[in-house]
Amino acid sequence: MNQLLPYLVLFTVSFGCSDKQIPFPKINTDNVITADTINRFQLVWANELNTPLICRSVFVYEKGVVFFTQEAKSNARDKIIAFDKNTGDTLWMWSEGPYYTNHRYIRDNILYFSAGTSVYAIDCNTGGTMWKYSPPDHLAYMTLHVDENHIFVSYQNRKVNPVENESILFELNITGQANKVLTVFAKERDGFTFNFDHITVLQNLGPEVIIFCESRSWHYGSANEGRAEYVAFNLTQQTIHKDWGNIFNDIDIGGKSLLANNDLFVSSGWNQVASINTLTETINWHIAFSPGEETSGLMPVHYFNGSLFLSLGNFGRLHILKASSGATVKRIEDIGTEWYATAFITYKELAWFTTTSGLYAIDVNGKLHASLLNSDKIGNSSGNFTNGFAIDRTTGFMYTLKGSSFLCFKWA
Repeated sequence: MNQLLPYLVLFTVSFGCSDKQIPFPKINTDNVITADTINRFQLVWANELNTPLICRSVFVYEKGVVFFTQEAKSNARDKIIAFDKNTGDTLWMWSEGPYYTNHRYIRDNILYFSAGTSVYAIDCNTGGTMWKYSPPDHLAYMTLHVDENHIFVSYQNRKVNPVENESILFELNITGQANKVLTVFAKERDGFTFNFDHITVLQNLGPEVIIFCESRSWHYGSANEGRAEYVAFNLTQQTIHKDWGNIFNDIDIGGKSLLANNDLFVSSGWNQVASINTLTETINWHIAFSPGEETSGLMPVHYFNGSLFLSLGNFGRLHILKASSGATVKRIEDIGTEWYATAFITYKELAWFTTTSGLYAIDVNGKLHASLLNSDKIGNSSGNFTNGFAIDRTTGFMYTLKGSSFLCFKWA
């Protein structure tokens, strides 16, 4: 295998770019939920490093697997490394951006991500930059959303009087050309500056482009306070389709909402979740977890065979609910917290995910079928999982960074 550049020692990061204050987790490998499955994990290849490093995301594409990594030093910038999926040979490295990367996506063998206030598109086959979009200098604080049909990027235009602030949404085409599609004015929202933190396209509502937006809005004036807002915009008509306001009466939002058929599942910042019928614009159900059951979630809501999987959060409580009613199927604890977590991935009728304690796979009823703890070795590698895990569904190969090694393995 090709030699990799050396990296410095690891430091921990939280998923995405949340402003939540997350305490440093205590790693606990003595979990009450265990499974004797270590021998079912078979190593395919490993690229070992002398010291650990940060892995922010992992994506599988046609020919390879891409890791977003970062050195542990002041003013470090992210590096993107692509390996051959089957051999682990290094295909290319990318380090053109002067900033950390955020909002990472892959579509049709093209990587999309933000760095600073710019959006980059990288060809996975070559590692070359296809285009870079940068906004006018007066725009700041960005979000990025990419799905099968859209590339949305938003910015804030902050004014001397914050009540005059504007939140501007652009749509980029496949060559990086921008078209302004919406402007939201703070003065029309009680002085709160709107953020397009999460965008879910409501494709079930017909040919017009309607997006459901989750915003951690802030009043930068004398009020100096925040609130969560949930609004659907009709981009075709340039109108508000439905304003649900602050559904949960919370300052913060949770993980990205999920559309399944006609129902939209939305979580709050800490202790609530709701199901919205997007056709009737009514709430199907809305539940609040009791004290001692709450958590905070950054991971997207996950739907799997009629069940909802909610993010582990700071307190390490994984809630599995019935999508039809919100009734609890199971609450799982003592499997770590979300600090190193990856979004749920459905494979072989199991939901796979990582935590501060290891890699787990559970079924829709919350039964544990596979686990690979930090203390478990695969090949010569042990150690923490750090924000990176992906599965190639065509081969079953799994990719991650564990401890100080890039790994490819399979579950037999």
